[in-house]
Amino acid sequence: KKASNEGQQGFECVAFLDTDLGQPELTPPGMVSLCLLREPLLESPHCNCRNSVSDENVVSFFLGDVSPAPFPDVYLRAVHKLVRLWRVWCRGGEETS
Repeated sequence: KKASNEGQQGFECVAFLDTDLGQPELTPPGMVSLCLLREPLLESPHCNCRNSVSDENVVSFFLGDVSPAPFPDVYLRAVHKLVRLWRVWCRGGEETS
């Protein structure tokens, strides 16, 4: 949270990869997400669960639990997919797989 807030200085937006299933910053519990933040995160996490016009939820995956322990392979695939999507988006292209 602190890093994303500081990273917004001098940039239009900051990518926020939220991988905490139990206490996510921007989505309901049980999800991993990639969001673009255009404003600092100043509130506690339960107040940040919003669909603000200044923020954009690029993509999120619902995994259905607040811990990755029951399904570590699914959790890792979801996080890797978010990272791959971000890399493709940065290059301005479309993902093919």
